[in-house]
Amino acid sequence: GINAEYGEERIMKVEEDPLLTTSELPLTYRLTGARVLLITNVAVNFSFQGFNAISSTFYNDYMNFSQNLSSFFTNFFFFLCYGSALIGGVIADSFIGHVKNQFYGFIAIFVGMSLVIISMLIKSTLHYTTTWLLFIGILFFTIANGIVKPSSTTLLGDQFLPHESAQRSVYFSWYYFTIQLGAVGSSIAISILFQQFKPLLPFAILWGFTGIIIPLYYAPSSYYKKKLPGSNVLVSFLKILWAGMTLPRDPKEEHWLDKACSVYEPSKVNDTKVALRTLTIFSVLPLFWAVYFQIYSLWVFMAKNMDRKIGKFTLPASQVTVLNPIIDLFLIPFLSKAIYPAFEKCGLPLSPLKRMTGGFIFCAAALVISALVELKMEHTHKQISIFWIIPQFVLISFAEILLSVTAYEFAYTQAPKNMKGMLSALFLLTVAVGNMITALLALIKLKKYILYFILAGITCAVMIIFIFIARNYSYTEDTDEDLNAVSYTHLTLPTKRIV
Repeated sequence: GINAEYGEERIMKVEEDPLLTTSELPLTYRLTGARVLLITNVAVNFSFQGFNAISSTFYNDYMNFSQNLSSFFTNFFFFLCYGSALIGGVIADSFIGHVKNQFYGFIAIFVGMSLVIISMLIKSTLHYTTTWLLFIGILFFTIANGIVKPSSTTLLGDQFLPHESAQRSVYFSWYYFTIQLGAVGSSIAISILFQQFKPLLPFAILWGFTGIIIPLYYAPSSYYKKKLPGSNVLVSFLKILWAGMTLPRDPKEEHWLDKACSVYEPSKVNDTKVALRTLTIFSVLPLFWAVYFQIYSLWVFMAKNMDRKIGKFTLPASQVTVLNPIIDLFLIPFLSKAIYPAFEKCGLPLSPLKRMTGGFIFCAAALVISALVELKMEHTHKQISIFWIIPQFVLISFAEILLSVTAYEFAYTQAPKNMKGMLSALFLLTVAVGNMITALLALIKLKKYILYFILAGITCAVMIIFIFIARNYSYTEDTDEDLNAVSYTHLTLPTKRIV
């Protein structure tokens, strides 16, 4: 049994403080923890994506904001969410660990949605508007969701030992699958309820899910494999960068950071080199996110200006966002089971960076189609069918999987051992920058088709830059992960239970 193998005293420590104490748990325990993390992820994304699905129409219809201002606030809160990921990554890596970071973050998410509900109850019963309380609640909910994001991927990856990279790859695929699963359920249900009833009911359902997350995550926490926090990773990273920029360089040194070895441990300097090399790959991602997150703002209002009648039913404009996760649910297994293996059999394996390049191609194509649809809407006297919006969603979903699914695991496997949370957070920071770009674009008074054509051109230029960076990138081999065992050619969904 487990007690005989690892000792009664160690197991007792885990039970005493399940959110902190580390132990070498067997694979069956760790897989149980990984499965619970995936189930929790469904609930987390049900509440998060459900709010995102209706946020633009909520600001427009409930708060009486203009479409442009509603789009701005939608993407601005996305910016705050993903920008907060850096804070969460540093807190987890350096102070409290990823298990506690998620636990406290889930409590803050619940508090935030509770404040939103209280604000709505005051308005519906006392007829008194408390916009300040509403926005404080949304702020809590948004920032807390951002803080837990780097821990969700890092903690999932931590459940697997170096020689278990195949299982880790499977669970990373399932991780992204659970994001879409939660998004599909909430986008459909919450959008319909928002159209048919007052906002209080759909928000009450979201509030209920934020409450379910806490016991669901905490109860089996003794099954999680945990890593204790280390030193302040971000501060150390920045100090080494500063030393590299300011200390005099020896002509014999091969890298501009080598001179920092005279002040800091060579292992930490090497980790900084690896992290910096990975960040060059991430540097071009904000533009993709600026395009992708138009799904929740500009594309929702595009749908609102279309003919949304399907028989006797009028589709809520916000419900078009569900197209993305539905398409993803089909594309993830299709790409991993059919397309990636087919390329591999032809002797053309798709490395992570090749897949990400393909993502930019699909992103540019989605923008071109969006521009053409906007042109058709402008030159047609009557509203065009909502079905015209489907092609751009299909293309952006292809781009998302090729870029985002790949980048999630890329960020984990390429990061140094003590920087995994920080690198995951910096990856999410590119999402924040992209959303700020989208928020600002929403305020520009420019015809949308012109905007989309310009963005398509910029995307092609960024893709060329990315290809140049990718060609000079060398995969990290000196980490605690056995990267030679990682399948970079495809991510697979499990066809049988792994124990």
